[in-house]
Amino acid sequence: MPHRAARAFLETTRLCQLTERDRIAWVTNPASDALTLEVWGSLMTGGTVVVLPLIAEVGIDAWLAKMRGAGVTVMFLMTPLFELIAREDSSAFASLDTLIFGGDAANIELVRQVCANAPPLRLMQGYGPTETTVFTTYFDCTTTSLADCDRVPLGYPLERYTVQLLDNAGELVRPGEIGELYIGGPGVASGYFAQEELTAQKFVRRDGDDSSLMYRSGDLARQRADGAYEFVGRLDRQVKIRGFRVDLEEVERVILATGLAIVAVVEKSGEGQSGHLVCYYVPRYDRHLADPVAFALEASKAMTAELPGYMIPARWIPRTNIPLTGNGKIDRKHLTTSVKVTSTTRAISCNADQAGLDDTGREHAR
Repeated sequence: MPHRAARAFLETTRLCQLTERDRIAWVTNPASDALTLEVWGSLMTGGTVVVLPLIAEVGIDAWLAKMRGAGVTVMFLMTPLFELIAREDSSAFASLDTLIFGGDAANIELVRQVCANAPPLRLMQGYGPTETTVFTTYFDCTTTSLADCDRVPLGYPLERYTVQLLDNAGELVRPGEIGELYIGGPGVASGYFAQEELTAQKFVRRDGDDSSLMYRSGDLARQRADGAYEFVGRLDRQVKIRGFRVDLEEVERVILATGLAIVAVVEKSGEGQSGHLVCYYVPRYDRHLADPVAFALEASKAMTAELPGYMIPARWIPRTNIPLTGNGKIDRKHLTTSVKVTSTTRAISCNADQAGLDDTGREHAR
């Protein structure tokens, strides 16, 4: 990552204009690219860095007390951490001038709750791979801006950043169509250290000159009528189930939209005809949802209005929590090994026959 990339990001004004009066929370892992905002952003503007402890070490209430006591004005949180706090207290961020969340697809209902219940002065989703320096796009979240949305948009490009959606042939797609998101501008990295082949695959030049270097994000998106970009899924999270293409993130969104779970992570298990979807979930705290069998049947039934049978998880595994990486993202690799569960936690199988589903008899509306 060249010096110009960090400087270009810190000079953007659409995301957040830091001043010497700001007190910026340092929350993320020091290895995270968010350090560019939290520490270098503070040093560049003369602001103050406020080092906060890990929530896991002190608990949410003590952590929020430290945040407020230190007079924090600007904060970035990885989406799972933002959601964890918002579930406990949707007014927890009211003392902040600016709160940015990002890193994972957000639960739009939780974001709406924060917007409706004493939000910070400005609440934003920031999107951007590490390879393009922290953030590429932004979206201001308000009750009004989210009124007609079924997911929180990625939003609009920051100054000097270029966002394009291309098809498999490298051609621009039309507004409303899905394409892979390519990112250009001074925030784009030079490549991966000592990985020439991977660099050539991910960093491409559309017009043959240095200024056109673009990063292939692997994210699928579409452009809305208002110009904002909307995340659809990941190329590397699309799987085949009995010959049908399935976007795992789409399944997760539908599960959360049922209102039965507060977290849902879907993965594929098995290959060929034995391939099926597995959902690891944290149920809402309603008493009837504590029974895993009842949950599996109710969730499967609720999903049938949106998805065909092959996209309904065949196994439902309840969790008391979902493991996170050191950077605060969902740790998918350790879902099956690192989470301690209660005595009632067990895998529940729910096939299409049990749920009254079929693979082909339902139109899959996108």
